[in-house]
Amino acid sequence: MATPTKIHQILMNLCTNAVHAMKQSGGILELRMTDFFLKDPSKSQTPELPPGHYLRISIKDTGTGIDKAIINRIFEPFFTTKPKGEGTGMGLAVVLGIVKSLKGAITVESEVGIGSVFHVILPLVEAKAVKAEGEASELPQGSGTIMVVDDDPDILQLISDMLKSLGYEPVTANQAFGALKIFQIQPSKFNALIIDQVMPTMTGMQLALEIKKIRNDIPILLCTAHHEISIEEVRSIGIMDILSKPILLDDLAGKLHKILTSE
Repeated sequence: MATPTKIHQILMNLCTNAVHAMKQSGGILELRMTDFFLKDPSKSQTPELPPGHYLRISIKDTGTGIDKAIINRIFEPFFTTKPKGEGTGMGLAVVLGIVKSLKGAITVESEVGIGSVFHVILPLVEAKAVKAEGEASELPQGSGTIMVVDDDPDILQLISDMLKSLGYEPVTANQAFGALKIFQIQPSKFNALIIDQVMPTMTGMQLALEIKKIRNDIPILLCTAHHEISIEEVRSIGIMDILSKPILLDDLAGKLHKILTSE
Protein backbone atom coordinates (compact mmCIF):
# COMPACT_ATOMS: atom_id res chain seq x y z
CA MET A 1 0.00 0.00 0.00
CA ALA A 2 1.22 3.49 -0.87
CA THR A 3 2.13 5.72 2.06
CA PRO A 4 2.21 9.53 1.97
CA THR A 5 6.01 9.29 2.14
CA LYS A 6 6.19 7.30 -1.10
CA ILE A 7 3.70 9.52 -2.93
CA HIS A 8 5.61 12.58 -1.74
CA GLN A 9 8.84 11.12 -3.15
CA ILE A 10 7.23 10.36 -6.52
CA LEU A 11 5.67 13.81 -6.90
CA MET A 12 8.75 15.69 -5.68
CA ASN A 13 11.03 14.00 -8.21
CA LEU A 14 8.64 14.35 -11.16
CA CYS A 15 7.74 17.96 -10.37
CA THR A 16 11.42 18.88 -9.87
CA ASN A 17 12.20 17.48 -13.32
CA ALA A 18 9.25 19.35 -14.82
CA VAL A 19 10.36 22.65 -13.30
CA HIS A 20 13.91 22.09 -14.59
CA ALA A 21 12.54 21.46 -18.10
CA MET A 22 10.81 24.86 -17.99
CA LYS A 23 13.68 26.74 -16.33
CA GLN A 24 14.75 28.71 -19.41
CA SER A 25 11.45 30.06 -20.73
CA GLY A 26 8.87 29.24 -18.07
CA GLY A 27 5.67 27.31 -18.69
CA ILE A 28 2.79 25.47 -17.07
CA LEU A 29 2.99 22.57 -14.62
CA GLU A 30 -0.24 20.60 -14.46
CA LEU A 31 -1.19 17.73 -12.12
CA ARG A 32 -4.26 15.58 -12.61
CA MET A 33 -5.68 12.48 -10.92
CA THR A 34 -8.24 10.12 -12.42
CA ASP A 35 -9.42 6.65 -11.45
CA PHE A 36 -10.21 4.06 -14.09
CA PHE A 37 -10.79 0.34 -14.63
CA LEU A 38 -8.18 -1.49 -16.70
CA LYS A 39 -10.17 -4.17 -18.50
CA ASP A 40 -7.73 -5.47 -21.11
CA PRO A 41 -4.08 -4.68 -20.23
CA SER A 42 -2.82 -6.14 -23.53
CA LYS A 43 -4.45 -3.23 -25.39
CA SER A 44 -2.97 -0.58 -23.08
CA GLN A 45 0.43 1.04 -22.59
CA THR A 46 0.87 -1.06 -19.46
CA PRO A 47 0.38 -4.70 -20.51
CA GLU A 48 2.31 -5.87 -17.45
CA LEU A 49 -0.49 -4.80 -15.09
CA PRO A 50 -3.36 -7.14 -14.19
CA PRO A 51 -6.97 -6.02 -14.81
CA GLY A 52 -8.46 -3.93 -12.03
CA HIS A 53 -9.13 -0.48 -10.62
CA TYR A 54 -6.27 2.03 -10.81
CA LEU A 55 -5.43 5.64 -10.03
CA ARG A 56 -3.63 7.64 -12.72
CA ILE A 57 -1.53 10.60 -11.55
CA SER A 58 -0.45 12.74 -14.50
CA ILE A 59 2.32 15.35 -14.27
CA LYS A 60 2.44 17.54 -17.38
CA ASP A 61 4.84 20.34 -18.30
CA THR A 62 5.30 22.63 -21.27
CA GLY A 63 9.08 22.44 -21.16
CA THR A 64 11.80 21.37 -23.58
CA GLY A 65 10.53 17.82 -24.09
CA ILE A 66 12.55 14.61 -24.43
CA ASP A 67 14.18 13.41 -27.64
CA LYS A 68 12.70 10.12 -28.87
CA ALA A 69 16.26 8.80 -29.33
CA ILE A 70 16.80 8.76 -25.56
CA ILE A 71 13.30 8.48 -24.11
CA ASN A 72 13.71 4.73 -23.47
CA ARG A 73 16.79 5.41 -21.30
CA ILE A 74 15.47 8.08 -18.96
CA PHE A 75 14.65 5.63 -16.15
CA GLU A 76 18.16 4.16 -16.11
CA PRO A 77 20.16 4.97 -12.94
CA PHE A 78 22.69 7.82 -13.46
CA PHE A 79 21.33 8.66 -16.93
CA THR A 80 20.70 12.40 -17.21
CA THR A 81 20.25 15.00 -19.93
CA LYS A 82 21.17 17.84 -17.57
CA PRO A 83 24.56 19.60 -17.83
CA LYS A 84 27.38 18.27 -15.67
CA GLY A 85 26.88 19.30 -12.06
CA GLU A 86 23.14 19.90 -12.44
CA GLY A 87 21.80 16.39 -11.96
CA THR A 88 22.66 12.88 -10.78
CA GLY A 89 20.32 10.95 -13.05
CA MET A 90 18.75 9.23 -10.03
CA GLY A 91 15.37 11.00 -9.80
CA LEU A 92 13.44 8.96 -12.36
CA ALA A 93 15.15 5.76 -11.25
CA VAL A 94 13.84 6.47 -7.74
CA VAL A 95 10.33 7.04 -9.09
CA LEU A 96 10.37 3.82 -11.12
CA GLY A 97 11.59 1.82 -8.13
CA ILE A 98 8.84 3.15 -5.86
CA VAL A 99 6.12 2.66 -8.48
CA LYS A 100 7.19 -0.94 -9.12
CA SER A 101 7.27 -1.64 -5.37
CA LEU A 102 3.62 -0.54 -5.29
CA LYS A 103 2.79 -2.92 -8.17
CA GLY A 104 2.13 -0.02 -10.50
CA ALA A 105 3.56 1.35 -13.73
CA ILE A 106 4.77 4.62 -15.21
CA THR A 107 4.56 5.84 -18.79
CA VAL A 108 5.78 8.98 -20.53
CA GLU A 109 4.71 10.96 -23.59
CA SER A 110 6.95 13.73 -24.85
CA GLU A 111 7.64 15.93 -27.85
CA VAL A 112 10.68 18.14 -28.21
CA GLY A 113 9.72 21.80 -27.92
CA ILE A 114 6.21 20.97 -26.69
CA GLY A 115 6.66 19.29 -23.32
CA SER A 116 6.20 16.02 -21.47
CA VAL A 117 3.59 14.18 -19.46
CA PHE A 118 4.35 11.36 -17.02
CA HIS A 119 1.52 9.03 -16.01
CA VAL A 120 1.94 7.18 -12.71
CA ILE A 121 -0.52 4.30 -12.51
CA LEU A 122 -1.16 2.74 -9.11
CA PRO A 123 -3.62 -0.01 -8.09
CA LEU A 124 -6.55 1.12 -5.97
CA VAL A 125 -7.28 -0.84 -2.80
CA GLU A 126 -11.01 -1.32 -2.34
CA ALA A 127 -11.01 -1.25 1.44
CA LYS A 128 -11.05 1.20 4.31
CA ALA A 129 -7.84 3.18 4.52
CA VAL A 130 -5.56 1.91 7.25
CA LYS A 131 -2.70 3.73 8.90
CA ALA A 132 0.44 2.33 7.28
CA GLU A 133 3.65 1.89 9.21
CA GLY A 134 6.20 4.55 8.30
CA GLU A 135 3.78 7.05 6.80
CA ALA A 136 4.67 10.74 6.88
CA SER A 137 2.77 11.51 10.10
CA GLU A 138 4.90 8.93 11.94
CA LEU A 139 8.25 10.13 10.67
CA PRO A 140 10.42 11.49 13.47
CA GLN A 141 10.26 15.28 13.47
CA GLY A 142 13.01 17.53 14.78
CA SER A 143 14.32 21.05 15.11
CA GLY A 144 17.60 22.88 14.72
CA THR A 145 19.82 24.09 11.89
CA ILE A 146 21.25 21.56 9.45
CA MET A 147 23.95 22.44 6.91
CA VAL A 148 23.63 20.60 3.59
CA VAL A 149 26.64 20.50 1.26
CA ASP A 150 26.24 19.26 -2.32
CA ASP A 151 27.44 20.61 -5.67
CA ASP A 152 24.15 19.58 -7.36
CA PRO A 153 21.52 22.36 -6.95
CA ASP A 154 18.65 19.92 -7.51
CA ILE A 155 19.85 17.66 -4.69
CA LEU A 156 20.34 20.70 -2.44
CA GLN A 157 16.77 21.80 -3.09
CA LEU A 158 15.42 18.28 -2.60
CA ILE A 159 17.13 17.78 0.79
CA SER A 160 16.25 21.31 1.86
CA ASP A 161 12.56 20.71 1.17
CA MET A 162 12.67 17.40 3.02
CA LEU A 163 14.33 18.98 6.05
CA LYS A 164 11.73 21.75 6.19
CA SER A 165 8.94 19.16 6.09
CA LEU A 166 10.56 17.46 9.10
CA GLY A 167 10.81 20.67 11.13
CA TYR A 168 14.49 21.55 10.55
CA GLU A 169 16.03 24.77 9.24
CA PRO A 170 18.38 23.99 6.33
CA VAL A 171 21.42 26.05 5.36
CA THR A 172 22.84 25.04 1.97
CA ALA A 173 26.28 25.29 0.37
CA ASN A 174 27.10 24.17 -3.17
CA GLN A 175 30.84 23.70 -2.68
CA ALA A 176 33.09 22.40 0.07
CA PHE A 177 35.28 25.46 0.68
CA GLY A 178 32.23 27.72 0.95
CA ALA A 179 30.69 25.35 3.49
CA LEU A 180 33.90 25.34 5.51
CA LYS A 181 33.98 29.15 5.62
CA ILE A 182 30.35 29.33 6.75
CA PHE A 183 31.00 26.77 9.48
CA GLN A 184 34.16 28.56 10.66
CA ILE A 185 32.19 31.77 11.24
CA GLN A 186 29.45 30.19 13.40
CA PRO A 187 30.33 26.60 14.33
CA SER A 188 27.89 26.57 17.26
CA LYS A 189 24.96 27.52 15.02
CA PHE A 190 24.66 24.08 13.44
CA ASN A 191 23.15 20.94 14.95
CA ALA A 192 24.35 18.59 12.18
CA LEU A 193 25.76 18.43 8.66
CA ILE A 194 24.74 16.40 5.60
CA ILE A 195 27.70 16.25 3.20
CA ASP A 196 27.88 14.77 -0.30
CA GLN A 197 30.90 12.54 -0.88
CA VAL A 198 31.64 13.34 -4.54
CA MET A 199 32.36 17.05 -5.04
CA PRO A 200 34.97 19.06 -6.95
CA THR A 201 38.17 20.09 -5.11
CA MET A 202 37.36 18.21 -1.90
CA THR A 203 35.50 14.98 -1.09
CA GLY A 204 32.85 14.81 1.59
CA MET A 205 35.12 12.76 3.85
CA GLN A 206 37.91 15.33 3.48
CA LEU A 207 35.48 18.13 4.32
CA ALA A 208 34.25 16.19 7.36
CA LEU A 209 37.82 15.96 8.65
CA GLU A 210 38.25 19.74 8.31
CA ILE A 211 34.90 20.36 10.01
CA LYS A 212 35.88 18.06 12.90
CA LYS A 213 39.06 20.12 13.46
CA ILE A 214 36.82 23.10 14.21
CA ARG A 215 34.15 21.28 16.23
CA ASN A 216 34.74 17.63 16.98
CA ASP A 217 31.28 16.89 18.42
CA ILE A 218 29.24 17.92 15.36
CA PRO A 219 27.10 15.02 14.00
CA ILE A 220 27.65 14.35 10.28
CA LEU A 221 25.83 12.24 7.67
CA LEU A 222 27.75 11.36 4.49
CA CYS A 223 25.56 11.29 1.39
CA THR A 224 26.64 9.00 -1.45
CA ALA A 225 25.28 6.95 -4.37
CA HIS A 226 28.29 4.62 -4.29
CA HIS A 227 28.47 1.58 -2.06
CA GLU A 228 32.22 0.99 -1.92
CA ILE A 229 32.47 3.21 1.17
CA SER A 230 31.80 1.19 4.32
CA ILE A 231 30.13 2.40 7.49
CA GLU A 232 33.24 1.35 9.42
CA GLU A 233 35.39 3.59 7.19
CA VAL A 234 33.28 6.70 7.70
CA ARG A 235 32.88 6.14 11.43
CA SER A 236 36.64 5.87 11.80
CA ILE A 237 36.90 9.58 10.91
CA GLY A 238 33.95 10.70 13.01
CA ILE A 239 31.08 10.55 10.50
CA MET A 240 28.09 8.96 12.24
CA ASP A 241 26.22 7.36 9.31
CA ILE A 242 25.76 7.08 5.55
CA LEU A 243 22.74 8.51 3.73
CA SER A 244 22.38 6.57 0.48
CA LYS A 245 21.33 8.16 -2.79
CA PRO A 246 18.65 8.21 -4.05
CA ILE A 247 17.55 9.92 -0.85
CA LEU A 248 14.28 8.75 0.68
CA LEU A 249 12.40 10.90 3.17
CA ASP A 250 11.96 8.14 5.75
CA ASP A 251 15.67 7.25 5.61
CA LEU A 252 16.68 10.91 6.05
CA ALA A 253 14.21 11.41 8.91
CA GLY A 254 15.28 8.28 10.77
CA LYS A 255 19.04 8.71 10.46
CA LEU A 256 19.02 12.42 11.23
CA HIS A 257 16.86 11.89 14.32
CA LYS A 258 19.18 9.08 15.45
CA ILE A 259 22.42 11.08 15.20
CA LEU A 260 20.85 14.09 16.91
CA THR A 261 19.48 12.13 19.85
CA SER A 262 22.32 9.65 20.38
CA GLU A 263 24.55 10.28 23.35
